[in-house]
Amino acid sequence: MPTTASPTSADPACLTAQHAIEAGRFTVQIDPSREDWHEIEGWMIDEGWDPGFGDAQTVTALDPGALVIGLLDGTPVSAISVLRISGLYAVLGNYLVHRAYRGRGFGLATWRAALPHAGGRVIALDAVPDRVGTYESAGFTTAHTTIGYHGTIHAGRTRSHPRVRPLESRDRAAIVALDAACSPFERSAFLAVWIAANSTRTLVYQEPAGEITGFGAIRPSRSGYRIGPLIAQHENGARALFDALTAPHAGEHVVLNCPEPNTAGCEIARERGLFRTSHTIRMYSHPVRPTALTHSYSTASLAWG
Repeated sequence: MPTTASPTSADPACLTAQHAIEAGRFTVQIDPSREDWHEIEGWMIDEGWDPGFGDAQTVTALDPGALVIGLLDGTPVSAISVLRISGLYAVLGNYLVHRAYRGRGFGLATWRAALPHAGGRVIALDAVPDRVGTYESAGFTTAHTTIGYHGTIHAGRTRSHPRVRPLESRDRAAIVALDAACSPFERSAFLAVWIAANSTRTLVYQEPAGEITGFGAIRPSRSGYRIGPLIAQHENGARALFDALTAPHAGEHVVLNCPEPNTAGCEIARERGLFRTSHTIRMYSHPVRPTALTHSYSTASLAWG
């Protein structure tokens, strides 16, 4: 009498996550090596994402357990990150499944394995539009839309500015306060590692009386440069920071992600020759305090917060 192959011995091409888990063939790798995460970043490139060089290594200095890879028979099939920003706040990102393994539950299995890392923290994420319903069913609620702007840095449109200068150690308290106004939680530890990355350049906007009313950071990515965060209390400061950050990089590709409620920020992006190419939905697992989104001209990162 013919027999039917057990699903636990099935070819990986049709194996579901549930069967793989039951057979002990699906495992998760926490704090993967740089080489393993580099493979995941390759998937991101295939998806049209543009991770900053060294972003993962930068944030794992803050939270070594943030990165998780799902493995089927030892081969990476899925990934996610849950970065603990502070004792109250975490950011979920980098959630994707290799194209050959989608639709079989490997993403959900990886999500379930990684989410406990957040503990009792409020979790933020930036969802692509067609995944909003999935996250809503998991208890997340929508806060606002973030617009992705891409374009080429044009020579002559960008320049230095007399009120813009490099970040100094004495400015740290001021930029932490500016950032905290635009975030649901204070995140000084995150800022400390983010702006300290070797490839990141950070500038501040200083008023004539000495007050710091804005700052911005730029870092290289695989396709060019990414700006974020870019925070300013007024439009003139934001324009000056954008111009000074991009001045050395004429002809290069640049990306920024502006919260849609900041209409002035969206207009500045268009003025500087950038084009709207995408949008994501910021969502939270629990209610959060109001934030000064009109001062946020670009988030630090959709993946990391």
